[in-house]
Amino acid sequence: MWRRTRVTRGQRHSVQRGRLSFRRVVPPLTHRSLPRTLIVADLNVVEGGRRDYVLPDGVGLVLPRVMFDEVLGKPDSRGEDRARSVFGKLHDLLVRNRGRVLLGRNPGEIDAAEHNPDVLLDARHWIALDHSELFRLTDDDRNAFVTRTMEISRTWDWSFSKTLAAEFQSFREDWKTRGERMISAEDAGVFRGHPEHRMAFARHPARVALSAVSNPKFASGRWAQSLAQFPDRYSWPRWKRLYDWYGLQAFLYPDSNGDRFRNDFEDAQYAHLASHAGAIATNDRGLIETMKTLFPSTRVLRSLP
Repeated sequence: MWRRTRVTRGQRHSVQRGRLSFRRVVPPLTHRSLPRTLIVADLNVVEGGRRDYVLPDGVGLVLPRVMFDEVLGKPDSRGEDRARSVFGKLHDLLVRNRGRVLLGRNPGEIDAAEHNPDVLLDARHWIALDHSELFRLTDDDRNAFVTRTMEISRTWDWSFSKTLAAEFQSFREDWKTRGERMISAEDAGVFRGHPEHRMAFARHPARVALSAVSNPKFASGRWAQSLAQFPDRYSWPRWKRLYDWYGLQAFLYPDSNGDRFRNDFEDAQYAHLASHAGAIATNDRGLIETMKTLFPSTRVLRSLP
């Protein structure tokens, strides 16, 4: 017979045949209990992580929602196997780092949270605690967790992603036409061979000013004044600068099979979230160049800390 004894803070005790067993009870996540340092983790870094990895004290990982779309994006058997492998790694991270693996919001949600030009967003606005709760462990069974996580991910509303993808693709196509008027063949060759020239071009405030005003908030006042500076202060201009950057990349390096579009769109969302978090762990060379070019104050790690 099992009988319960007094429950102490943070632990639940049960007694069977005179022996105590302890099951850790993790308190619900709140914004006040978030780790002090938050790092956005690229999918490749998560896949390459050790099963016994433990985050340093005070450090948490943030996974963009697009990572789950990236994992589940291929409905074939190979995609299913990869999804199970990635979510298995996620389970291992959670076992040893409970309450420190979190879900990030998408660019539209983050922009909607910006109401006052004098107040910069903090983690409350770009961490999706409502969804992060879904990825807290309810048991220690790896296979059950993987299956449950796949089911939960598939029930999310991905319409925001489809809308962003359509806008992103439209901007890229428009760049192919505008690029021929803005950049001569000679200059394009210089851009390809000299990253510092690409960087200077992409950082110019004018690169964002025209497209950012598509958001009525940036049509006037303090919001509009911010468009004359780099680095970008607010979420929406950061997202639009990513549009412009990947449009430039598509113009300089045409992609005949279309595979690059999906990768660029996913990387843009990692980069945008990392610009708010202040750090990203990635070994993707293209994403590293994006961060150094557009978000120079964001720390880049080549692996988990």
